[in-house]
Amino acid sequence: MKQIIFISIFIFWNYLCFGATTFNTDSLQRRMSLFGTMLPQEKVYVHLDNTCYFVGDTIWYKGYVTRSDKGTLTDLSKILYVELL
Repeated sequence: MKQIIFISIFIFWNYLCFGATTFNTDSLQRRMSLFGTMLPQEKVYVHLDNTCYFVGDTIWYKGYVTRSDKGTLTDLSKILYVELL
């Protein structure tokens, strides 16, 4: 009985996921391209002056936020918050 229920749920799930829609690679590529231009990702780079610090050391750092599609400094985010642990 459990096996019959499992098989019918499996078939129903496959129909919902794959049978109801058709897969078109052109539309998928277009949607991914549109997603990248409408919502560009940002990358954060933090440059530190040392690899290891001890108690009482002064830490010098500089942070950059760049766009991942162009590689230039971003104009989307204005403030970068840094938490050093």
